Amino acid sequence: MRRLSSTALATVADLRRRLYANGYPPVPVTSPWAHRLVTITSWDYHPRAGKEPARETWRIDARRDPPAAVIDPADPDVANTGILTDGLRAIDVDVDDPVLAAACDRVIVDRLGPAPRRFRRNSGRFHRLYRAAKGSPGHRFIAHPEGSKYDRLMIEVWGHDSQVVAYGEHPSGAVLEWESGSPLTVRRDQLTAITEPQVTELFSILGDMIGALPERQAPAVELHPPDNTTSTSVRVELSLAEMLADEPHREVESLADRGAPAAPGSRFPTSARRRVILYRGLDDIY
Repeated sequence: MRRLSSTALATVADLRRRLYANGYPPVPVTSPWAHRLVTITSWDYHPRAGKEPARETWRIDARRDPPAAVIDPADPDVANTGILTDGLRAIDVDVDDPVLAAACDRVIVDRLGPAPRRFRRNSGRFHRLYRAAKGSPGHRFIAHPEGSKYDRLMIEVWGHDSQVVAYGEHPSGAVLEWESGSPLTVRRDQLTAITEPQVTELFSILGDMIGALPERQAPAVELHPPDNTTSTSVRVELSLAEMLADEPHREVESLADRGAPAAPGSRFPTSARRRVILYRGLDDIY
């Protein structure tokens, strides 16, 4: 396991303070080389190294003023840094082909205007960082019908209740880089503001370019904080069954089969002894 020097950890801590000063709540994300078990209350949470927040309470931590990451010392196994995307629109292009990715990028900038661009040198994948013109809209995406959740052609827009990994190292070994500005050089209020109709229009163009299915927006999912150290309440909208992939869908069903009470008109549980990770993998941007 790699160990960071005290100087490197101080640099990570300073980075998070600077992000907060520019209006971006920082989110500590696991280091790519970290594989230790992170234990939360009475059950175990296994974040994907290099991509997911280390703590299941990361949303609560990031929304504090100041955020926990600004106060807490940097951890060598949690040295990547994300930013909370409440009120932002981070357009994530999961296209490995550099020619197609570049064509998508030209369309994005032409339709929406300039924005900081995060990329890595060993892939065509990138994201552009905008802010929402109004409110704090949620996650939206379009995807090619073929391939798994992690290797299919997909274009996503991250927003409320999500985070994007902004600084650190990708599990492939590539360093995350920025051009045309970055969260360290462009304040939050200086980002180009975009509307949801603009996103819809953009998806209609990019969808044709990558052969995507029609847009499907993420279902409404409300996760309540635990009322004690051993239980967490989960409320799931009726539309969730139609949206979840097979594996998490089966996990929800298995909880219902174990006798968890269902909401009126629904066979899905409203509470369970163990929290359900409904969209495992959707809280990262790679």
